[in-house]
Amino acid sequence: MAEKYKDPKTQRSKDPNKQSKTPTPQTMEDLLAEQDIKLTSLSRGTLLKAKILKVGKREVLADIGAKSYGIIVGREFEIIAPLKNAITVGDTYDAEVIIPEMEGGETLISLKRTLIDSLWGELQKYAQNKSEVSVLASRPISGGLLVEYKSLRGFIPQMQLDPEFQDSPDRLVGQNIVVQVLEVDQRQNRLVMSQKEVTQKEVLAQQRSALTQFKIGDIVSGAIASVDRYSLMVSVTKIKGSPKKLEPVRGTIHISEISWERVDNLEEQFKKGDKIEAKVAQTNEQEGQLVLSLKQLTPDPWEDIKKKYPEEKQISGKVVKVSNIGAFVEIEKGIEGLIHVSKIPAGKEFTEGEKVSVIIDTLDTEKRKISLAYVPTTKPIGYR
Repeated sequence: MAEKYKDPKTQRSKDPNKQSKTPTPQTMEDLLAEQDIKLTSLSRGTLLKAKILKVGKREVLADIGAKSYGIIVGREFEIIAPLKNAITVGDTYDAEVIIPEMEGGETLISLKRTLIDSLWGELQKYAQNKSEVSVLASRPISGGLLVEYKSLRGFIPQMQLDPEFQDSPDRLVGQNIVVQVLEVDQRQNRLVMSQKEVTQKEVLAQQRSALTQFKIGDIVSGAIASVDRYSLMVSVTKIKGSPKKLEPVRGTIHISEISWERVDNLEEQFKKGDKIEAKVAQTNEQEGQLVLSLKQLTPDPWEDIKKKYPEEKQISGKVVKVSNIGAFVEIEKGIEGLIHVSKIPAGKEFTEGEKVSVIIDTLDTEKRKISLAYVPTTKPIGYR
């Protein structure tokens, strides 16, 4: 007969030949429960920590604190492939569950959010330090060139390309080009770059230095260097009141700054070589040029307009444009109002140049908009 002994913890007699009543673990879950190990419950979208165990040619393996490994394969691997070199074995990253359990039992995870955030942060530092970075020219679009930086897409505006490629950005497609990052906004998915800041660095430095000679409000003169649909390019050589003749400084006049009146075609009014005088409205440090205005040389017709044209006042004007929203009427040089289509009597059709009588309906000085009501020669019954 086996000798009985005392358990020092319980002081109860135990028979070593008797089997324990505690069942033997049959599954992984039983074993983990016995060891009091708690695993993360996974579902699509769960955020977790992933410790990288292996980075292969077609997959990444990670410990995610679950009963199976986390794996990045297929489409998820393709997304981060350009960033694979940024993944270090042994490091821990924030990951997201895509498929809790695949056919082989692994959990498909994604590091896209973490790595993309890291890329944006990297580009933010480039922008702050005005560092140069290499990008791949992808394809030309209206207004510039799309480029790729690893898995992010950026944009180089046409005027930020090297002058050699501004009219033919397609020649850069497929090439790696060196740029400077101008603007980074992850929330808006906005990434703006400049090739010119790199290739024309010395020229731009000289142009920006030249801008220090000017102040807002200066009257300057020079000659028109070019005319396009929406702007004039001016070579400025003199500041009014200064005897000093300047080295030519670039200035631009947008069509909206030509006159207080409507301007439709600059090429009909101006030509290359014309002498011109304008006011400095701004200095554009980025482009190294002056922003000029012609209309600011004359008084603003909107000053004290409420006194001149109070609501309900009847006046006459001339139709200058007819569109699908109504008829635009010039009531004096530089001031137009709109007769909205909803206020045009049935059967009435306006023609450009037609003289009309109107009533000031509403006037918004902040938005510079005037709403007009048409006054027919013969008023229909019930009108106003």
